[in-house]
Amino acid sequence: MGYRVQVIALHEEVLAEKEIVENIRVHRIKLSTRNWSKSLPVQLIKYNELALRIFSQYTGFDIIHCHDLAPLPIAIALKLLSGRKIKVVYDAHEFETEVNELKGIRKKS
Repeated sequence: MGYRVQVIALHEEVLAEKEIVENIRVHRIKLSTRNWSKSLPVQLIKYNELALRIFSQYTGFDIIHCHDLAPLPIAIALKLLSGRKIKVVYDAHEFETEVNELKGIRKKS
């Protein structure tokens, strides 16, 4: 037995939108706003498009694993809006502020 695992990610031009890799379904979401400006207001529109696409297309999960900070609010919203006891796992492998070149917490050398 076990879990049915699906990976949901953003689509990149060189990759298929849907494929199965080692018995794991991979769904890459192609945003209509992908090539728009990278300004903050437009980035928020892109994020909202991603959230709406996930909310409308993906349901019934027992566990949501977030590898980065960016999808964490979407995962928490899915948990709260579902009314189910979905577990959310956030597993960062570095400080997000360092990855995204933001000021804030810095790793000491």
